[in-house]
Amino acid sequence: MNNMVNKYLLTGFMVCMLLFIPGCWDYQAMNTKALAIGMAIDQSQDGNPEKFRVTIQYPVFSGSLGEGGGSSENGKNHAEESAEGYTLGEILRSIQLKINRNLDLSQIQTIVLSSQLRREMQQDILEDLIREPRTNRMAYMVSSPFQAADVLSAKLDKISASDDLSKRFGGIFHQNGYYISRTLWEFWRDQTLPGYASSLPLIRPWKDQTGKVNRLLAEGITVYRPDGKVFTLSKKQTLSVNFLLGTVKNMNLDIPYHQKIVSLSSVYGESQMRCFRRNSKMILYARIYIHGILGKRGHVSLANMPPANVMALQNTVEQYERMQILQTLKLLQKHGADVLGYGEIYLQKHPEQEQQVRSNWNRIFQKASVEIDVQAWISSKGVLM
Repeated sequence: MNNMVNKYLLTGFMVCMLLFIPGCWDYQAMNTKALAIGMAIDQSQDGNPEKFRVTIQYPVFSGSLGEGGGSSENGKNHAEESAEGYTLGEILRSIQLKINRNLDLSQIQTIVLSSQLRREMQQDILEDLIREPRTNRMAYMVSSPFQAADVLSAKLDKISASDDLSKRFGGIFHQNGYYISRTLWEFWRDQTLPGYASSLPLIRPWKDQTGKVNRLLAEGITVYRPDGKVFTLSKKQTLSVNFLLGTVKNMNLDIPYHQKIVSLSSVYGESQMRCFRRNSKMILYARIYIHGILGKRGHVSLANMPPANVMALQNTVEQYERMQILQTLKLLQKHGADVLGYGEIYLQKHPEQEQQVRSNWNRIFQKASVEIDVQAWISSKGVLM
């Protein structure tokens, strides 16, 4: 009798467990979803300053798009849809009505923001993207002074539409010192930190003789000041910022040396940033280590450079990069734009001053003294295969 009761109890327990086992009740087939992989945000084409235009790009997994109004071309495996409106939610609903698939932003890889948009509008769009629960907050963000839709669609006739940012944008990220990588979450975080200036990599589309955009160039970074004004840093200035942040890796650099140009390869940098007070004066300090391998131009001999010449070259690199970094940091101070996070570094050691520092950091940053120490190690030896 007990065995029968135990069997019934076990059977009932197993039936109850089945109710809590997750299944595929919410499953959606791939051919019923439009997985957005890219988003471009531009000004409205009708000139209305209160409206903006969003272009959504999504892959197509069949031989034909089967979508009305998409930018399908023979041989392409993606489609694009655009709409205009006053809010992101309104525009996404309009785009959804143009396609017969469920629009999904959870797999979006790239968001291109036009730098021509008004600052207030950019902030509203950013907040809407962050609040949208389906948005991939780790999507890469870039800015462009031209049409963001042109940047988004560049080169997709040559590569897979589902490739990541580095492949989609070709070779512009190989020299990683000329851009600063920013995700949607990082860009939003930078804007919410008091006194901190947010930034985005600046991408410029390049057109061939036929007028087709088939290449994208990294042109530095766009800096968004806390007061709403925008300015840009050149590629060389962006490299200085990356040296300060310690994010330079595998770079090729040309350094002026005795009225000639010396080429360095495999350059990478390390940095130690500090922010402290000395006699009531705020000090912005950084010690930067630069490592590189000498590449001799126009030389047939593979003999190593004499140690004395290597030391002289190291001194030249130190002086040259220190000057470049100082000029860039002075420019950031002039604009009151702390893209480096010196304020946050100071508050880590002095959290009791948080309210005072956050409310006055722009002014403190502008008047702070700067101390930069650069040390270079150049190797004239290589490996012969």
